[in-house]
Amino acid sequence: MLANPHDIKVFVETPERRNSGPVRRSNGLIRPYHYKLLGIVRVLDGLCIYLSLFLVLDWLKVDWQDNYYWLGITATLLYEFFSEYNEFYYFWRCSSILKELLRIFASRLVAFSGLIIGALLLNHTMDLSREVLGGWFIVAFAAIGTSHAIRRKALL
Repeated sequence: MLANPHDIKVFVETPERRNSGPVRRSNGLIRPYHYKLLGIVRVLDGLCIYLSLFLVLDWLKVDWQDNYYWLGITATLLYEFFSEYNEFYYFWRCSSILKELLRIFASRLVAFSGLIIGALLLNHTMDLSREVLGGWFIVAFAAIGTSHAIRRKALL
């Protein structure tokens, strides 16, 4: 039994190593921390969504209301749900940055559409500014896309 579950043992059959047993292969720098990095990226994406709402409200000089608090939390949770459903965070190393941005846009669009439909059904659309919603959609997408591009440049 392995002492560390992340250790990978490989049997190499060469004349020098014949009958010498398993050889330990390096796991790399990022692989042992992959799931921790995914958790950090998810938290950063949620912060990008929520903080971009504050940025747009301040930029448009719209007064803070409790509806925007719940809007930010709901949008963050919906985005996290849809990005997890699309397995967005598991395929980032296998795809190009363009495909990653398209997945971000699709997850953000579905979450935003669900948010607007929910607001329409609950008759809360009159309390929300259309300029804030439109600006927030664009700024949040730009913030998430930029953070993912920076992360990819730093890790690859």
